[in-house]
Amino acid sequence: MSDFETLPAEPPYAAAQREVQRRLGRCLIRLQQYERLLKSMLAYRELDGDPAQLRAVVKARMTAIKTLGPLIEEFTKNALQLNSQGPRKAAPKRKASDKARIRMTQTIAVSPENHKVICAQLAELLALRNHLVHHFVAASDLWSESGCAQAASYLEESFRAIDAHYLSLREMSTAANALLAELSHQLTDELTQAESISSTSQQPLRRYDA
Repeated sequence: MSDFETLPAEPPYAAAQREVQRRLGRCLIRLQQYERLLKSMLAYRELDGDPAQLRAVVKARMTAIKTLGPLIEEFTKNALQLNSQGPRKAAPKRKASDKARIRMTQTIAVSPENHKVICAQLAELLALRNHLVHHFVAASDLWSESGCAQAASYLEESFRAIDAHYLSLREMSTAANALLAELSHQLTDELTQAESISSTSQQPLRRYDA
């Protein structure tokens, strides 16, 4: 008897099954990228507090454990603003303080019709995510070449749908980041100017005798 056991031959569907695994992995990675991008957008959506502490606040929001469902709910309820709602209420007045404070809220204005469409599309994305994560294997025939072919085709369509959502969200994120960069630039200029004025006002007056 040989010292090396002969490995059993692969079943005929093995290569097709590996392709299904690859496509499923690609879908799940894209979904995680979507979740991370959405979480990042929501982390910066509303900022209020001491500038020195806001970075820690954003980091805590980014590391909080939230799945796609709660993220989508927060996005549709808080980040999307219906045009019919009119301007948001003014921020509550605070007592005067010598400490710097930043308050900023970002929203995306949409019509009631577009709001319904976006909510429906995101509900479909969430349903697709849940199916891929929890039910895809049980619902698919991954033990035959024909079954793997059908599963691979389904996953290809699923990836195109997920990727379309991701690209749309990335476009929103790019616009929001550009706005944040512009606001940061303006704020830096204003703080620099204020510090310059404060420094000048604190210099002692010189006396000149004729």
